[in-house]
Amino acid sequence: MKTDRNIRDLIEEEIIKDSRVFAICGSGGKTSLLRLCCRSFSGSYQTAAAASTAIGFPDGSFSPSGRSPLVITPEGAFKLEEGTVRSLPEVSLEDRRGEPCFYGDMITEVPKLHGLDQEMFAMALSQNQLLFIEADGSARRPLKGWRDNEPVVPEGTDVTIGILPVHLLGKVLKAEDIHRPEFFRRLTGKGAGDLLTLEDLRKLAGEPQGLFKCARGRRLLLLNRISELPEGVSRECLTDALKETADLIVTADLAHEIC
Repeated sequence: MKTDRNIRDLIEEEIIKDSRVFAICGSGGKTSLLRLCCRSFSGSYQTAAAASTAIGFPDGSFSPSGRSPLVITPEGAFKLEEGTVRSLPEVSLEDRRGEPCFYGDMITEVPKLHGLDQEMFAMALSQNQLLFIEADGSARRPLKGWRDNEPVVPEGTDVTIGILPVHLLGKVLKAEDIHRPEFFRRLTGKGAGDLLTLEDLRKLAGEPQGLFKCARGRRLLLLNRISELPEGVSRECLTDALKETADLIVTADLAHEIC
């Protein structure tokens, strides 16, 4: 793909045209993609966001205006103001003026926004045109293995976006690179001290217990940090090796918002 294409344009042209609900799974870029989608699409669509697991309480980085987005839970509406989560007594969704809105089951003490049950899922869809869900956790590590109940992709998802960063390809893995190392080893046969190969990425993306094992709808594989591919490995070689793992493969650099 051309390196000067904008990720926002690609998502709108090839995915949003016939879909409403998007679950983002994997490692190394989920929250960055969620942030990008919230900022990019809330001006053109009523846009909602959530986490089926947990996400840090959303701040102004998710909003095109830089203002903290509205958060809706069964307990009411909330917003982050001056570093503190505050309850809002009266809220009109019509006053959002192109801002995203987050939905969740509860707010934990950290604070984090946690969960998305069927009732909140239905509410988010009834009040918005698009819903982006962070459906996986990786403890901010670039690689992971998946437990039996992961990723947590809600029923009703139209597109499952799986993210794998590729900057560690050809490098020796460190313990801090891997979330759930026992499941990662079960899937790839690799762990700390081993070299990450293209075949390992294929297993992560394509094996039945890998990235898309709980996928719903179409599968989009986003290979992040493509600008850091090792010498001698081309985009074409990478995508050709993984072509059977998803319905669409995108090579991207989320830090620069290009693909």
